[in-house]
Amino acid sequence: MLRDTPEDIVIEDGHSITLSDTTLQFYLTPGHTRGVVSIEFNVWDGDQSYKAFLFGGTGLNFSGVDRTEKYMNSVERVQAMEGIEVNITNHPGQAEIFERAERLDDRAQSSPHPFVAPDDLTAWIRELRMNAEAKPIEERSAGAL
Repeated sequence: MLRDTPEDIVIEDGHSITLSDTTLQFYLTPGHTRGVVSIEFNVWDGDQSYKAFLFGGTGLNFSGVDRTEKYMNSVERVQAMEGIEVNITNHPGQAEIFERAERLDDRAQSSPHPFVAPDDLTAWIRELRMNAEAKPIEERSAGAL
């Protein structure tokens, strides 16, 4: 249940908020920070709808086994989600946001939408997982744990 006040909205895992004709589905994906939230929503290209996902907090700039395990669990959770076709990131370099926007500007009517790239998303999530798996090994060798 959402608690709503004029100052804030408190969400929990699985909650959704509908704004006009768009529903935002929230997922807690801790690791990068304890309270990271990721968001699933639909985007449109003309009459065609696509499932988009914003994976919050994908950076590995933290330390500790517990946080790394939470991060890995979050990555695995996102990896198991089906039907995500559009990757929206909070850091544009992670999903080539600016490059895709340029391709969108030059896009022919019959060409695929450059942001609809489920294979790129799958590869990126796989890379996040590999980097997270390597993190404890690197920290141990550096004496950080």
